[in-house]
Amino acid sequence: MKRLEAISAFCLQNWQPSKQQVKLLKALLRHYMIRPITSYTNLVAIVETYVHDHAARLHLELFKQDPTVKSIVHELLTSENNNTRSAIRKQVFTSVKEKTALNVFSIKIVNSYHLPELPTKPPNEVKACLALMREVARPLIIKESARGGDTGSRSMLEKEVDKLFAKNGNKRDDPKWREWELEIIDADDRRYLRRGAEDNARTREDIDAAVLAAPAAAAASELGGAHAATSAAGNTDVLDAEADGEADGRDIPISGMGDLAALSAGSVARA
Repeated sequence: MKRLEAISAFCLQNWQPSKQQVKLLKALLRHYMIRPITSYTNLVAIVETYVHDHAARLHLELFKQDPTVKSIVHELLTSENNNTRSAIRKQVFTSVKEKTALNVFSIKIVNSYHLPELPTKPPNEVKACLALMREVARPLIIKESARGGDTGSRSMLEKEVDKLFAKNGNKRDDPKWREWELEIIDADDRRYLRRGAEDNARTREDIDAAVLAAPAAAAASELGGAHAATSAAGNTDVLDAEADGEADGRDIPISGMGDLAALSAGSVARA
């Protein structure tokens, strides 16, 4: 018995998440980064709450039982959280610099960040979150271009989120939040959908080429539509067990992620 206990203790001390679990944890961070959550500063804690509540389905029961496992998962999430926030910040700033339309930007981000299934079109709550990030980023573009300059975008975003919750309350299904979503989306569209003639000037040759290319593009889109949908559903290489050749009993199929879709349809309510 003592030998078994010693072996068990050794295994726990040397426990590491499987490749699939690492991918899942990273994907959960990305997913919540574009959701209408209460605090982007507390992103790690929000993901840990989800993992705790769905530990069995995620094959992470030890997360609830062993401090060592919980610590390892926390360190992984904390490290990846910085990468996730840096990545979305760069994408947001780039979209502002390039004056990318919100819907176009939202589709790109949803395809890379959203789990477990891609919506047919970006939900308003996600578009509103991205519009808020762009609103914060817009006046900071000059700072961002300064070498070594700290834009302060993270703290400013958190302040804006705090203001919104103070104004609209803790229930994201409240009509006041829906009204805010429509207002900020409309404001973003009015800013970035407007193009001066000098920004949009195209030669006659450009226009003719686009017209001639349209039928071919449409045909290619129709042929590749099913494949694209399948590829998008497996975005950010999440949970691709076959690709890693791993089958240690901890692989989690996308259909077994629990009620993430239902959970993330709303928001994590503030206490």
